Amino acid sequence: MSSDESGGESPFTDCAASGAELRVDTPIGRQRRLSVPEMVRRAENRKSKRPAPDRGSKSPHDPALPAAKRPLAEPDEPPGVELSAGALAAISKLLDVRTAAVINAFEAKFERMERRLSVLESESMDKEIEIQRLGDELAHQIRINTDLQAQVESIDLNRRLASLILTCVDFGKRAVNENIEQIVVRILNERIPGLDLTTADIHAAHRLQRDDKVIVKFAKRSLRDKIYDARFSLTSYGPRADGSGVWPGAGGGRGGRRRSPLYISESLTAYNQSLYNQLLHARKTSGGSKIASVFSRRGLVYCRTVRGGPNIRVPDEATLRRIIGGAGGGPLEAGGPSPAGPRDPRRPGAPPPPPVGPAG
Repeated sequence: MSSDESGGESPFTDCAASGAELRVDTPIGRQRRLSVPEMVRRAENRKSKRPAPDRGSKSPHDPALPAAKRPLAEPDEPPGVELSAGALAAISKLLDVRTAAVINAFEAKFERMERRLSVLESESMDKEIEIQRLGDELAHQIRINTDLQAQVESIDLNRRLASLILTCVDFGKRAVNENIEQIVVRILNERIPGLDLTTADIHAAHRLQRDDKVIVKFAKRSLRDKIYDARFSLTSYGPRADGSGVWPGAGGGRGGRRRSPLYISESLTAYNQSLYNQLLHARKTSGGSKIASVFSRRGLVYCRTVRGGPNIRVPDEATLRRIIGGAGGGPLEAGGPSPAGPRDPRRPGAPPPPPVGPAG
């Protein structure tokens, strides 16, 4: 059977199926047999060129769509409900009543909150007034305490003005029933020529914690000042071997006995003693660059920022901080008594750093 009778192109020929596609001057090619792979390849090419079937068509030959891809049917709209005018009025009235109840509840709650806020504001104002009153009372009490502390300091200072602290190893070890007043009289008369001190001139005397330190309260303040002013001119040597006098204070010679040094210092209050010790510490740590000298007079603390400069009284911690903080600045409060001569630590009578003693 020929290709024309079969109604289609045979896959087993490579020539044209229609005579219209052949030109007149072109001879018909000879038919040849195709191999099995070539026939399969041509059949697949023809199958891929076929148009895809229309899925939208309702042809019975088209395969059915799966349930997941089928279009959903549009739901039918519910039938409308018509309300009468009376029903609408009843609903509106019910809503108005409910809304009014909610508004009234909120207004009542807001009123309670406003009353509570008013009470809290009133209490806050009362507390502020109370705090202000307590602050004023505290400031008043602070002023009173400051004045009382100043009075106590002044009383303690005046009570100590008649006392001196003596430090010397010649006091020896303490003993039971010792006459410390007689020992003080002997040591002072040996080192201060022309003093002529007696036990009647001493009001009280007792040792401190150290055996070589004695605090002495004199009967007269003038006598106490005389002894304190003589602390830089104490004799250092005892009588000659032949008993013909004493060696000069700074000299010496064969036969003279060198006495133990005697240090004389004032009995300061606890506050002034703290200022004195801090000044001594600053003088030591700065090497004399900020504090050149420290001394006390009649229970008050003084210092010099430069050697030979004016005396500066140090009454409180604020003045002390300004002096220590300044780089060798000028005097803050110039004036005051001058120490009796320059202080030389090598000379007998120079006060040891720092003298500390309780009230006399």
